[in-house]
Amino acid sequence: MTTNNPFRPPFSAETPSQREKDLADELKGAKEEIQAKNQRELELLSQLLEAKTSLLQTSQQREQRLTTQLQKVKADLETTQQHEKTLTAQLEKWKSDFENAQTREKETATQVQLLKKTLDAARERERLANVNVDKIKAELGLSKTREKNLNSEIEQLKQDLEASNGQAQTPGFKRARTDSWGPPAHTPTPSKRGGRGGAHSQFRTQ
Repeated sequence: MTTNNPFRPPFSAETPSQREKDLADELKGAKEEIQAKNQRELELLSQLLEAKTSLLQTSQQREQRLTTQLQKVKADLETTQQHEKTLTAQLEKWKSDFENAQTREKETATQVQLLKKTLDAARERERLANVNVDKIKAELGLSKTREKNLNSEIEQLKQDLEASNGQAQTPGFKRARTDSWGPPAHTPTPSKRGGRGGAHSQFRTQ
């Protein structure tokens, strides 16, 4: 491959030293272009890792809120169940009083009806509390699944970032195979308008 040099004399053979200089310029331009590309990849991976970490923190905070809500609902459920037991005991006592005091039948019957309504309301609250517990458990399970997926994605991104850091620190020309005169296999051919520094000029204009 012969570099198009518009400044060389016509009909003159290119000297080995000039060709080596041209190849060195091309190799330098290609190396700078690879380093810039690796730097852009590192910046994008860092931004993506930061976004995933922020999303994970938000998910963990939401999971903590759901856990707190679940604990509160459980406490309310226990209180409701205890209240139900108390009401049941009272109902049994009032039923006994009703049987032993027929003269107060009407008053006791009214109290029994009121107590039944209260007991029904307590049981309805218990049912709703159980529904809320099941709902929060389902949301908590989904939140833990999302957290697990985010942890896996972050670990993969960290590995990709470490791999990209390793590639960025390795000089580009060490990965290329060259012969005694030809350019590296991955070196792009400079444009006719760019002359010897075509690859380097093209990189600087981007």
